[in-house]
Amino acid sequence: MSLRYIKRITKFFYILTSIVILFLYIDISLAKSKRIKTSSKSVYKSSFTKNLPTKSTKSYFKSSFNKINKNKLYKLRNSLYKFKDKFKKGKEIFNKVKQSKTSFIKLKKAIIDKKLNNLNKAQNKILKKEILKNNRIMGKMLEKLTYKLLRIKYPEEKGYKILREVYLVDKNGKKITVKIGNKKEGRRVDFAVIKGNKLIRLIEVTTKTANKKYQILKERKIRKLRDVYIKFKNKLIKVPKNMKIEIVRELEGI
Repeated sequence: MSLRYIKRITKFFYILTSIVILFLYIDISLAKSKRIKTSSKSVYKSSFTKNLPTKSTKSYFKSSFNKINKNKLYKLRNSLYKFKDKFKKGKEIFNKVKQSKTSFIKLKKAIIDKKLNNLNKAQNKILKKEILKNNRIMGKMLEKLTYKLLRIKYPEEKGYKILREVYLVDKNGKKITVKIGNKKEGRRVDFAVIKGNKLIRLIEVTTKTANKKYQILKERKIRKLRDVYIKFKNKLIKVPKNMKIEIVRELEGI
C-alpha cells in the first residue's frame, strides 16, 4: 500500500465525518422546529376543547424530546468514536509504511555504498599493479639510457669508472643493514662514478611516479650510524659525509 493511497483514504474519512456531523446537526434542528410546531398546534386546538393540556402531558413531551436528542447524540458520539479508531488504525498503518520505506531506503543505500567501496578497492589494486609494472619497465629503460649517458659524460679514457648496483658497506666491507618496520635491509645504489680512489657521484634512477621515501629513510639511518664506503675490486672507497645519493627521474638530470 503506497503512501499516496493512505493519504487519500484518511482525507476521505475526514470529509465523510464532517458531512455526517453537518447532517446530524440539521436533522436535530429540524426535529426541534417540528416538535415546537406540533406542540403549538395541539395547544391551539385544545383551547377550543374541554381537555386542556395538563402538567403531566407537558413533562411527557419534554422527556420524550430529550430522549430523542440523547439517542441522536449517543449515535453521533459512537460514530465519532468509531471514526477515531479507524483514523488511529489508518495513521498506524501510514507510520508503519513510512518507517518500512525509510528503513528500506537506508538498507539500499548501505548496500550500494558497500558495493562501490568494494569496486573502488578492486580498481585501486589493479591500478597499483599496473603502476608498479609500468614503473619497473620504465625504470629498466631509464637505467640503460642513464648508463649510456654516464659513459659518454665520464669516459674511461679519462680514468672514470661507472659501477652498477653497489651497496653501502662499513669499513670491513660488510653490507650495512638497518631495521625499518619488520625488515632489515641494506641500501643499494644504481650507479657510482669513481675516479681512482675518489667517489664522484652516487645516482639512483627512478620514474616520475615511484615513491622513494623508504630508500631515503634507509640512507639517513645508515649515514647516522657510521662511516660509509662502497666496494670496488676488494677496495673500499669512502663516501664523503656531505655527499647524498642523487635521485634522478629524468635523463636531463644526469
